[in-house]
Amino acid sequence: MTAQLSSIREKLLAVPVIKSGLSLMTGTMVTSALGLVFWVLAANLYDASNFGISTTAVYTMIMLADVACLGLRTGLARYLPQAGRATRQTIIVGYAVVLAASTATALAFLAGLSIWAPDLTELRNTVLVAIFFVASTAFWALFMLQDAVLVGLRKAPWVPIENTLFGVLKILLLIPFATISPTLGIFWAWTLPVFPIVIGINGLVARVPAVRAAGSQLTQAASNTAEAVGAKAIGPLLREIITFSIADWFGALARLVALGVIPLMVLAQTGSAQAGYFQAAWLIAFTIMALSQNAAYALLAESSYERTKLHRNSLQAGLLSLGLTTPVVLVGVVGAPLLLLIYGSDFSENSSTVLRILLVAALPNIMYQIFIGRLRVQGRMASVVFFETLLSAIVVVLSWLLLPRFGITAVGIAWLVGLSMLGLYAAINESLWLWASRVDTAVVRRVGSGFRWARSDRPASGMSARLDEALAGIGLRSTSVRWHRSANSDQSAIVETNEGSTVRFDFARSPEGAAKLATQHEVLSQLWADAELIELHPVLPTIRGYGAIEGQEFVAVDHLDGQTVADLLVTGDSGQPLFAAISDAVAPLHRANHRTVLIDEAMIEAWTAKPAGHLADVGRASHVKLDLLNDALARELLGQTVQVGVIHGSLVPRNILMPRNTMTPSTQEIRLCNWGMVTEMPVIIDAATLALTSLALADGTELGEVVRQQLEDPSKFGQHPAMVQAGQSTVSDRGLILLAWLHLVGNPLLSEGSMSSDMFWLARNAKPVLDALGPMSESQLIGESR
Repeated sequence: MTAQLSSIREKLLAVPVIKSGLSLMTGTMVTSALGLVFWVLAANLYDASNFGISTTAVYTMIMLADVACLGLRTGLARYLPQAGRATRQTIIVGYAVVLAASTATALAFLAGLSIWAPDLTELRNTVLVAIFFVASTAFWALFMLQDAVLVGLRKAPWVPIENTLFGVLKILLLIPFATISPTLGIFWAWTLPVFPIVIGINGLVARVPAVRAAGSQLTQAASNTAEAVGAKAIGPLLREIITFSIADWFGALARLVALGVIPLMVLAQTGSAQAGYFQAAWLIAFTIMALSQNAAYALLAESSYERTKLHRNSLQAGLLSLGLTTPVVLVGVVGAPLLLLIYGSDFSENSSTVLRILLVAALPNIMYQIFIGRLRVQGRMASVVFFETLLSAIVVVLSWLLLPRFGITAVGIAWLVGLSMLGLYAAINESLWLWASRVDTAVVRRVGSGFRWARSDRPASGMSARLDEALAGIGLRSTSVRWHRSANSDQSAIVETNEGSTVRFDFARSPEGAAKLATQHEVLSQLWADAELIELHPVLPTIRGYGAIEGQEFVAVDHLDGQTVADLLVTGDSGQPLFAAISDAVAPLHRANHRTVLIDEAMIEAWTAKPAGHLADVGRASHVKLDLLNDALARELLGQTVQVGVIHGSLVPRNILMPRNTMTPSTQEIRLCNWGMVTEMPVIIDAATLALTSLALADGTELGEVVRQQLEDPSKFGQHPAMVQAGQSTVSDRGLILLAWLHLVGNPLLSEGSMSSDMFWLARNAKPVLDALGPMSESQLIGESR
């Protein structure tokens, strides 16, 4: 039995996210247990007045240090795995920033002490005490920051060791300082151990080599850059860390508002006795809730090493948190009165109800914390700030409304309601991969059309002024403007100009949008400059301008005010002449620089493994099914002879413009837009993506369902007009279907409408295909070559 338990333990600790999570959770429990001993002993060694002054000084110092960390605790945990050779420099700069911020914060606090904390004048009665308070605040900030460094370096097991050492030392110092400094003895005992621990731990950190990230293309590229250029990588890396950390800091401030305002609200509305009863319950419940935060913290660090394991790490962190939190919650709910007896019988009688409610709230907190952790990994910091602010608002408002009626129980109800609402949202969002593909397409479109008013085409704040400036920069004025949202650039405007032309302005309002616009501008510039592509020029949009206004990139191109092929296909009007014209329009691109090649491993990596990695990276796709798909495609493609060349990459109906009221346009009337996905692949892939997306529009269904149907009977796919125009290929019909589908769903820069890394769209268009691949044998998956 002992051997089996030891084997299970070894297997669990071999999982990085569980190892880190358990280490952090152990550190939290050790800190809480030794902290309880510290405060009980302090209450018996110091008189009530001195106990209050010292305790307030301790918590004030902790709060100042927490604020002065500027979000770098999560920032370093998130980005240290990518730092490579710049790891040590990144840590040093992070420490320097926090030292400066914490010192300035402590000095500012002492300067205004008589205004906001006159009862703490003891902190500046002597120069020695004042200096020690400032130094303690700075080192406490480093003490908190070094936990992030340890997690980021995969040294989380050091965390419970340092916490245990700190807890024991501060308890040992309580007794002598009761005599040495009766007034601030608790403060001295609490802070003195931090100095040798911070110095000692960071001495060990300096000897730890950097651990390079693996997995995702983005993470590996960042690490490779750092390895290649060393110190030169520190600038861009630090900008990313600071941007991430400041955003997370605002989210933390939103949470601190709730944690700081609610005790004051309880004190004001219920009195000091009830406030004490609430604090006793909250300290216990907060410790239990911190377990989920520890698991999410481990998720953040480990997924930064290997982004492709985000979903797996999320599941492991969630199960770890659930497995440890649930038993504690059950025991706490049943034994709340007994647990609170450590504070006294009055606490047992008055705090039990609110403690039970707060403990129950720790269960939805698991889903919420994992959700926030995933958002941090994905860099969606605006969402982190939004949800943290929303949670704080719900808790504060509900507490204020319910306190007069329910007393301190109201705060428990507020936390339970807030965490349950956001935990439910997180559960629905995180389970999209499981349920979204089962919702009828017609229902989705009806619901979506009913909410069009929420997506009304209005310019964002300041966009109209930026448009006017962009127009002036290219010597034009507008006579009319039509705004609309754009998946390619975040927001676009169709402008009728004073010269009678129509110009489309695409504005970036996000880093992703800016990257797409830069790519599109670079590609179009190269296409226009290539003399061999003069036949292609009639179908290209003309670049009218490119630049940035107040930090927002824009591209201006001539716009054909017509209909898209998508509009035509929805009505059912399509045929051979339409696809023949499209094929002729894009043919010059395919003819340029095309060559006959034998497919090698590098091509397979780019065409199959990279898009499959994106499906895994966004957090849901089955690695087993993706491996099956990659292996099967590699077996068919490796060594095949194919025509490879530059392709449009997003040749789908919404990116093909033609004159209005025209059913069969000529080649000269067609315009191809959204050139941000130009790449090199088998030239027939443009035809395959056009065929698949055309079938989806004509049938009024989803791409994933169309692909699943075509895989069942691939012979029909070759009969589609777009494929007929493309001619024969040595790649089988199933192989072409899967390559085109992977290209569409596996590219995060895809610019056609909702075809992006949006989880809902991927769930409906990737999961059905992957589910269909599971039961297929290799021969069924690929079939005979064409």
